[in-house]
Amino acid sequence: IRVLDGLLSMAFGKQVIIVGDKHQLPPTDFFLSFASTDPDPEDFGIAESLLNEFEGVFEEDKTHVMLMSHYRSETPDLIRFSNDWFYGGRLEMYPPAHVSGIGRRFHYVPNAIYSETSGQRNNPVEAREVVKLVELHVHDYPDKSLGVVTMNKPQMELIEELLQSTPASVQGFCADEKNFFLRNLETVQGDEMDRIILSLTYGKNPSGQFNAAVLGPLTRSGGERRLNVAITRSRSGMTVVSSLKAS
Repeated sequence: IRVLDGLLSMAFGKQVIIVGDKHQLPPTDFFLSFASTDPDPEDFGIAESLLNEFEGVFEEDKTHVMLMSHYRSETPDLIRFSNDWFYGGRLEMYPPAHVSGIGRRFHYVPNAIYSETSGQRNNPVEAREVVKLVELHVHDYPDKSLGVVTMNKPQMELIEELLQSTPASVQGFCADEKNFFLRNLETVQGDEMDRIILSLTYGKNPSGQFNAAVLGPLTRSGGERRLNVAITRSRSGMTVVSSLKAS
């Protein structure tokens, strides 16, 4: 909640409980981007958050309480990175008695090129691979919901366009909001699905070079929060699609 939106409500109470997660996205200036003249508005900014503004008055172990239980992830590897890097390993998992998930997987896409051209900022080869994975999911796991998350809006729009050329069964699956969503990094908070396909989007340019500057919102204010949101949307399986490797 933005500061000004919350202060009025707080004025009517004798006691205030503020609930939130400082490691996930606070309000962003997403809607302000529509008034921007930038053709590639990848960074919508981080707005002031009521939780952040009042964090300084909370006393650790007195008025500041962390909820330790984590129920969303069916397998530990889905939350392990976030638990280690953002929550200090303090989250406690309660996996179900029957595990049907696939956990976390890496799907490498060789020879994919990230376009740095203004107005594009997408990765066509990777986008086509994501669409193939969507088709495979609909064929193999039609009873499982699926979400696709991209690092920027141009990649999301390209995948959306490619999905329109898929078989009728795939289009029907994707048309049901209970079964499917396609979101970019800025708009996925609060969503969750059984399985997630994460398109990392960024990669080497046509010259074969990788420029970290293209990482956009991940390298700017609140970038670690955006990453944390993107990788914690899955209940039972996440496939990370990328043309980049650690080595």
